[in-house]
Amino acid sequence: MESTAREKQFRRLFQAEYPHVLAYALRRTGDLAEAQDAIAEVFTVAWRRIADAPTDEAARPWLFAIARRTIANQRRSQRRRIALRERLRLQPSTTQRTEDLLEEREQLHAVLAALARLSPDDQEVLRLAIWEDLSRREIGIVLGCSANAAAIRLHRARRRLSEEFLKEDVSTGH
Repeated sequence: MESTAREKQFRRLFQAEYPHVLAYALRRTGDLAEAQDAIAEVFTVAWRRIADAPTDEAARPWLFAIARRTIANQRRSQRRRIALRERLRLQPSTTQRTEDLLEEREQLHAVLAALARLSPDDQEVLRLAIWEDLSRREIGIVLGCSANAAAIRLHRARRRLSEEFLKEDVSTGH
């Protein structure tokens, strides 16, 4: 389509249908600013697709269809923005996250210190269970014992780790 013919067709479409599409958008949004944003997008799409635009009474429904999708997109975007604001509002502040990370780090150091005070056999069974995520049967295979014996060793090692950890808490005043 020639540029001037395209412009003329768009101007006719815009002048004839703008009030109707604006009313359509206002009824659906209830807000003049939102409706105007939608209309700007509707006519931007119409300009890009002017070669597809009907030139008869089907022009208005064609524009309404574009407006319908545009308003739906605006609503989805608005819901996403609101959800993001809510998630950000509920997140702890940077200071709080830093304090939490420092506290987690201190706890990790305390657990590792307690683990280091255990016998090498207790350390190994705990590492197999926690770090390697092995089942009692698999721990038994690694240690050369039955699954039942591995479960007993693991239970005892966990109890000793807990006792060592409590000693650490008492000595540091936590």
